[in-house]
Amino acid sequence: MEWYYLFLVIILLILAVYDLTVGVANDAVNFLNSAYGSRVVKLKTLLIIASVALVIGAVFGGGMMDVARKGIFNPQMFTFHQVMIIFIVMMFSDVILLDYFNTYGLPTSTTVSMVFNLLGASFGVAIGYFIQNGIKFHEIGNYINVSSTLTIIIGIFTSIIVAFIFGYLVQFIVRLIFSYDYLKVHKVVRALFNAICVVVITYFIFLKGINTLPFISEQQSAWLFNHIPLVLSIIGLVAFVILYILESIKKYNSFNVSILYGAFALAMSFASNDLVNFIGVPLAGLSAFQIFSSAGGADPNTFTMEGLLNPSSSNSIIYLIIAGVIMSITLFRNKKLKTVMETEIRLGKQEETTIERFSVNAFGRMLVDASYHINKLFASIKKTRFHEWLNNRFDAQYMVDKDAPFDKVRATVNLMVASSLIAFGTSLKLPLSTTYVTFIVAMSTALADRAWGRDSAVYRISGVVNVIGGWFLTALFAFTLATLLGLFINFTNFIGILIIIAIAVFARINSDRKHKQISKKLSTADSISNFSSKVDVNTQIIIYEKIVFTLLKDSSFNILESLKKEKISILKDSLKTYEKIKADVSNFKTLLPDILTNIKGLNTDEYQYFLTKIEHLDQILDVIYYIINPTMLHLQNHHKPLTDFQIEQLKRIFDIVNNISDIIIDENKELNDNIVHLLEMEIVQVRRNLIAVSLSDDANTKMPRRATILVYNILNECDNLVRILYSFTENNYKKAII
Repeated sequence: MEWYYLFLVIILLILAVYDLTVGVANDAVNFLNSAYGSRVVKLKTLLIIASVALVIGAVFGGGMMDVARKGIFNPQMFTFHQVMIIFIVMMFSDVILLDYFNTYGLPTSTTVSMVFNLLGASFGVAIGYFIQNGIKFHEIGNYINVSSTLTIIIGIFTSIIVAFIFGYLVQFIVRLIFSYDYLKVHKVVRALFNAICVVVITYFIFLKGINTLPFISEQQSAWLFNHIPLVLSIIGLVAFVILYILESIKKYNSFNVSILYGAFALAMSFASNDLVNFIGVPLAGLSAFQIFSSAGGADPNTFTMEGLLNPSSSNSIIYLIIAGVIMSITLFRNKKLKTVMETEIRLGKQEETTIERFSVNAFGRMLVDASYHINKLFASIKKTRFHEWLNNRFDAQYMVDKDAPFDKVRATVNLMVASSLIAFGTSLKLPLSTTYVTFIVAMSTALADRAWGRDSAVYRISGVVNVIGGWFLTALFAFTLATLLGLFINFTNFIGILIIIAIAVFARINSDRKHKQISKKLSTADSISNFSSKVDVNTQIIIYEKIVFTLLKDSSFNILESLKKEKISILKDSLKTYEKIKADVSNFKTLLPDILTNIKGLNTDEYQYFLTKIEHLDQILDVIYYIINPTMLHLQNHHKPLTDFQIEQLKRIFDIVNNISDIIIDENKELNDNIVHLLEMEIVQVRRNLIAVSLSDDANTKMPRRATILVYNILNECDNLVRILYSFTENNYKKAII
């Protein structure tokens, strides 16, 4: 059976590589976003800096690997076989969960994911063992460190609240000092402030990583900790002199230095401290296998794993270097990384965006409503010169870094506050999450900077609520999924592992497909927002015109086929296509006024033409939906089918609709009122035919009541289509004379 456990070790090592890619894709937002969002350097340059920091930090991360071996569960209570199941389940559950969050661009905590996946896996395996051996449930406390769960949850709540308060207050004070036109502040103040930031970030590195440096002895480490004030004072003085020289002689923005230094420091600290989240469990599995193999012929079902209580001997530096290289490559290769980054940047963006990343939710709306009424109370207070001065300091029209989502002052505060809070929490041994702290700090500084205006606040606060809700769901989903998988594999063993591998592969394929859709939607919106000429707008409208009328033609055919064959499946593809096209056209319709406003040389008639054109297409899509939806309901409810006569009458109308669609799709043809009038007359005639049959006494021509209601509903929507098409042709005529 040793081959079986060797197979599990190989799977663990493969999952380690995979987990590194999905984990870094999610956590990179912590150390990249401040520098990327302030556009200090190009993204490629920033990734090179961060990749170097990741490799260096990974080498220093060996001391953290023992966290995965003990602490969450008690290894001495589990056999080698059970421990390997726990590790396999944890890794599969972890990669599935993190990949899901990456797909939707939601930053979450890889630490919380690891802890609760490990907790759930060990809980599931223990419960399975209890069931098989008749052990009472109250014994679970001997197998699992339940108290650690409560400690982590308290740490999460504490870190969120503290990060928000400090982020808001510090940004408010710093903005009062510098305003948005920070280059007018004296260079001494700028150099001094950034030197302080360098000191704070350096202190963060000391507390988070100094004790893991392999080339520093315990005595040297102790000396540094005892003389931190002296060391930091020297660093601060040197930093101030260098930054002042750069500001005075080279005219270089000292904020750039503190931002890049902070990004480097956070990346290095992430690699050294969070590396355990990705490779800690696989290395623990390798250690367990080595311990079992050295026992020589031991029974895996009875051999307990007290050996995991001892410090790891398998944390070779080669593993750490390989892990660092993989993380560095992931920065450049993983497409989901930028999706996660864009979530935080869009939520904290200084200017309002036409299309927001998140939809409104009830809790977000409630918070905005409460804030609005509180603000109205303060607005009634008589304004003084102090209020005017205060508003002037927060007036974003003076923003220096206009091409960036937010300026360098806020980016520096983000890095300084996040690093100092994490350093302080580390010194108190609190289980802080780097992701939680950095995200909340970024959101609180955005709030302090008045980045959330009335037109964007409800969307962005809803987005923040969604992200924070996702954090708690991370713990819940991780524990639940790992528990279920642990129970499943406990009873199915090798077959169960093969099934879980298949599930993981399917989940990855599905998430990649979904991510392509999300990325395409975001990239399309971004590219459309950058339209700079009426030719661009007209070309895009023509594209949507062909798409909409193609859908109209296809839907007409599918509606008739589904009614003839009484098959709802025929219409499902049409509905999916409609939903996608409707979303695209609606987004373009939302963006269009801003786009047209920014196009130079556009006259009033052209402006009105484009708005009317896209409105017509949107209305035609509504007609399509209100024909498809009742038809699907009719088929779902298994009502009596339409008679041949009713289907024949609908076909007469749809044939003309298809001819109109062909004219629109063909660029060489022009739609005129004649064919629209023909459609209008045909609808009138069909109504008369239906009424005549309804009034007939011939039992053979009797039409089912529900079928008749559906037909008249379709005719009413066709009336709406006629009205839209008349307006459509009139608008085209206006375009011809512009």
